[in-house]
Amino acid sequence: YYTGHDISPEFSINFWKEQKKIYSGNKTHQNSVDLAFATLFLNRSNMSGIINGGPIGGYSQNGTSQIYSRFNKKTLINKITTISSRKKQIRLTRKNALDMIPMIKKEISPSSCFIFFDPPYFGQGQNLYYSSFNKKGHELLSKEILSLHEYRWITTYDKTKQITDMYQDNNKNFEYHLRYSANNKKRGSAPELLFASPTLKIDSYDKVNLLSI
Repeated sequence: YYTGHDISPEFSINFWKEQKKIYSGNKTHQNSVDLAFATLFLNRSNMSGIINGGPIGGYSQNGTSQIYSRFNKKTLINKITTISSRKKQIRLTRKNALDMIPMIKKEISPSSCFIFFDPPYFGQGQNLYYSSFNKKGHELLSKEILSLHEYRWITTYDKTKQITDMYQDNNKNFEYHLRYSANNKKRGSAPELLFASPTLKIDSYDKVNLLSI
């Protein structure tokens, strides 16, 4: 794990700005530990974990939560250590999902995998992420996902009519509510959509109640 910085509840918004600069800057830090740390830090200290979402608690840090509230060193170290112990089982490709799905069909048997698709939001995707889809991109993705007839998969989305229409022929479609904190001034229960493959047995768990749609 990264030891180049002393992270504590007292770190300032200036430290956050330094990490944002590393992440958004030139190629000096490309493929470096500094860039890896900046990416991890921004994911943990930004609203909803979105790199482009702005710091938890705002730039003035006068919100009910501050930028360090989701940066638990012990938990993060344990997660990184676990991932490292399984590195021989992990393959990173950086491929677009539209390229990845044909590769999955060719190389991976349906019985040996479970797939979670996490596409950018339809409604606010272009405002929240550096890389997003337009409507046509979401339509193409839905067709590829729905073509995985024998595979076990799940995908989640923000609730929009356009996305519901794209998956209307799927027979395991659900709505659920999730605590939403992309805007720290107003927290609430935002409806989300979950689509699952016909081959997957799925049920509600803990505080997430799935309602069939």
